[in-house]
Amino acid sequence: MNSNVKPSIQVKQFTLKDQERILNNELSSKILEELNNYILNYNYKKDLNIDFINGLFDSDGCDYGIVSDLLNKELLFDIKSFFNNVGVIKERTDEKSVSYLVAKTGLMSNILPKIYNVSNYLDILENKSSKGPIIKDNKIRVILKIFGLYEEYKKINIIEKDKRNLILEKILILSYEIREINLKNKESLNDYLIRMKKKLYI
Repeated sequence: MNSNVKPSIQVKQFTLKDQERILNNELSSKILEELNNYILNYNYKKDLNIDFINGLFDSDGCDYGIVSDLLNKELLFDIKSFFNNVGVIKERTDEKSVSYLVAKTGLMSNILPKIYNVSNYLDILENKSSKGPIIKDNKIRVILKIFGLYEEYKKINIIEKDKRNLILEKILILSYEIREINLKNKESLNDYLIRMKKKLYI
């Protein structure tokens, strides 16, 4: 078991029979002692590599960082150090959580290239075989496409309204795709575009 992950989450990895034994406190004293020793002596630092971080990002990651229990504060500081101290650590004592957050520029220039082992974030889009977080990989690639389109949008002269609106529509379609990944879609793509275009006066 991993001391940095809630036991309630880890217990789901056991068979139903094992879960019942754990919940009913029916494990032998020897097994409990071994388990306790493992948890007390576990040192994540020896496992702190890209694969470890990708797994953590898949389980606790948000769009701009990692949100975890206060117990993992030291771990997040070590991850920040791993990424050359890019980003900030924010503590929410009211929610008993701690976050490692990175601004868009740091995410694009430092974090994502290192996570995917590429020299530039654009290589992530060009090289589909580059490996990052398994579960959140598709979402990351969609977000990078949105970032790229937004940079293109900013370069277009404000009087070229049709060109700007065309890029905004592409961004909206990609944002709808992210909503699908997050299982938050309760409306069709067409309805979503109509609603968002009204908001953006397109």
